[in-house]
This record gives sequence, C-alpha cells and structure tokens, in this order.
Amino acid sequence: MELKYYWQLFRRWLWLIALVSIITGAGSYFLKPTQYQASALIAVGDYLRSSSPDRNDVLTGIQLAETYAIIAKTPDVVNSALEAVGIEAADPEKLVQASVLPDTSILTIEVTYSDPVVAASLANEIVGQIIARSPYLEVIEWAQIPEEPRSPTRGGDGYHRGRAGAVPGIGGSCFYKISG
Repeated sequence: MELKYYWQLFRRWLWLIALVSIITGAGSYFLKPTQYQASALIAVGDYLRSSSPDRNDVLTGIQLAETYAIIAKTPDVVNSALEAVGIEAADPEKLVQASVLPDTSILTIEVTYSDPVVAASLANEIVGQIIARSPYLEVIEWAQIPEEPRSPTRGGDGYHRGRAGAVPGIGGSCFYKISG
C-alpha cells in the first residue's frame, strides 16, 4: 500500500517535476556566458634553425617546452599580459592553458575569454611576455580572433542540465505535497 501511494503521488506531480526540469535546464543553458578560445603556437629551442639538429638539442627543446608551459601560467606572466591588454580578471589563472604538443617542443598557449578580440590579444601578449624572458623561442603562429564561440555549445550537455533540474523539481513537489 505504501509503495502504491508514492507511485500515485509521483504520477500526480510529474508535470511539476518536468516543468522545473525544463526551466532549470534551459536557464542554465541560456544564462551561461559565451566563451571564445584563441591559441598561439611557440617553438622552443634553437635547433629549429639548424640544418642538422643534434639529438640532445631536440631533447633539450622538448624539456624546455614543458618548463615554458608552466611559466606561461604563472601569475607574473599572466598579470603582466592582462595589464598590457588593459583588462582585469577575477581568476586570471583560469583564463590561460598552456600545453606541449606530444613528442615535440611546440608550446600551445590557449586563452578563453568572453570577448574574441581580447582572447586573441591576451594569447599574443602572453607569447610576447614569454619571448621577452627567453631568447630560445620562436613564434610559429600568433593567435587569431576566433570566429566561433567555444561555449556554450548546443549539444550533449543539455541532458545533464535537465537531470540537474529534475532534482529541485522532485524535491520541490514532494515538499509541496508534504507541507500542503
């Protein structure tokens, strides 16, 4: 008898659960700010200029690239770049990602920001800040202004937002039934 009562209660308030799920899922989708990502590539090591590079020079370049990836995300570099571009950020370390392409000495600097022009300018300024600190770097590709936003994307995460919206819907309808 007890289980049947809860099943009827669930079916009775299913419309409210669905409505709250849809509203919270759609709200989280449309209220998420648009983000753009700009990236620049840097070659690490002076062996790239050599017609017959030595194996040790190549390995040194690969190891240095990892170090420069860490340096690119330091507060000194990021804050100097933010200041040069003329913007402030609450969490500057979250704006910048730096990684090394596997088995190469090529460093990728990626900046995610709500303005595509600022994203590209900041990525290029970070590259400039890193180059100012070392003579062994060469820019392969400066960051371009992104044309398409990186997020929010129209796709797979709508399902998860709807599921997250179902939790307050179920809880709210149960609370409403118990208190009413």
